[in-house]
Amino acid sequence: MTVRESVNRTTLRAHLEYILPFHMIPSHFVILNEWPLTPSGKIDRQQLPAPENYETLVTDIFEPPVTEQELQLAAIWQDVLGCEIISLHDNFFDRGGNSLKATRLLLKINKAFRTDLSLKDIFIKPVMKHQLMLIDQSQKLFDEIPVAEPADSYPLSSSQQRIYIASQFDMANIAYNMAGVYVLEGNLCYDALTYAFSALIERHQILRTSFHEDEMGRVRQYISQSVETDRRLFMLDLRETKDAETRLEYLLKRIYQNHSTCQMALYCVCRCIVSWTKSGFFAIVCIISLVMPGL
Repeated sequence: MTVRESVNRTTLRAHLEYILPFHMIPSHFVILNEWPLTPSGKIDRQQLPAPENYETLVTDIFEPPVTEQELQLAAIWQDVLGCEIISLHDNFFDRGGNSLKATRLLLKINKAFRTDLSLKDIFIKPVMKHQLMLIDQSQKLFDEIPVAEPADSYPLSSSQQRIYIASQFDMANIAYNMAGVYVLEGNLCYDALTYAFSALIERHQILRTSFHEDEMGRVRQYISQSVETDRRLFMLDLRETKDAETRLEYLLKRIYQNHSTCQMALYCVCRCIVSWTKSGFFAIVCIISLVMPGL
């Protein structure tokens, strides 16, 4: 690129963003008075200077955030990038951003400004000043879901109602179970497994939820405050059992069929059987898909 006057890196990047895709925009810019050439007239790549030695030749424009919206976005950048000084002309990826941090940035922007930006917007417009323009142009669509007030029971969501109705038909009941077998390698500490399983159930209310009909005949969900691990986690020693693999297949079939939506008042929504065989440990897990919209 040929320039006839002094230019800063921000202006160069802004110009290239309109003519090049994001992955083709250079990370460094160096100003040269002339190209080093070989005797044949081609560019001598070996004589080109290292970018880090000439980076200061191309300066940036520093413009601090001033308005409330600018300060709010700058605070989000500072939180995600872990830096203190932010300019409106800073590039998110030049300041240490990556795809994971871009995802965090997107979530925080949509929540703070109630926008509906996509991850593609962050990659296409990585400069803070351009992101402010996107925020102004974006429709205010993001609404935070409020936490439900404590109650004895709660109504089913629309997706839960759909799954419940569909599961009432013949042969459709077990189709809405989610079961799987997992191989556990190494020495198994049953106490640690029990603690982890209990902590998981305690962490997620939906795993402590049961479904019953009320006096009006409506199916509602009830959250238990206690963690009853003894009804959810079972340990079976099959080391001395003949045909252990056949036994495992039988257990999987039984838990898959019995752990149904119609029996959801009798069984927990999540159950796990750990089988100890000569070849190792196998965890059989079954979850009623009625609870999956809540995970």
